[in-house]
This record gives sequence, C-alpha cells and structure tokens, in this order.
Amino acid sequence: MKAFTVQIDDEAAEAYVSQAQERGTSVEALMSSMLLEGADTLGDPLTSDQIAAIEAGLAAEREGRIISQEEAERRLAARRAG
Repeated sequence: MKAFTVQIDDEAAEAYVSQAQERGTSVEALMSSMLLEGADTLGDPLTSDQIAAIEAGLAAEREGRIISQEEAERRLAARRAG
C-alpha cells in the first residue's frame, strides 16, 4: 500500500470528517473510495446529454434562475416561520 499526503483547507477537512462519521467509516477510507470512484471516470469524454445539462445549468445561472444554497435555506426558513 502506498501513502500520499495532500493538503486541503480546514473547511474541506471538516466536511470530509463529517461525511466519514455519517457513513460510519474513517476519513482515510472515505478519501480512498472517492479517489477510486474519480479514477474510474478520469479521461472519459462527456456525453452529449452531459454537455447539454452543463450548458443548461450555465444558461440558468446567467439568467438568474439559480440561487445559492444560503439563499435557498433562507427562503425555506422564512416559509417555515410564516
């Protein structure tokens, strides 16, 4: 087995720790799994459907039809309170 050292910011590290805890696994096992999943698709070209979905998302963002996670949470909180 080989070991690699990768530096990530504190926020990302906390997110990985949280995900590992939710899944009942170690951070090392989670990261290894994520790297293997990513390696499976590395270099595969995007399909026309994937490209179309990306372009549709970018168009929606340009047109202001996409909101941030924070804005979505704010709106949901306002609905629940009202």
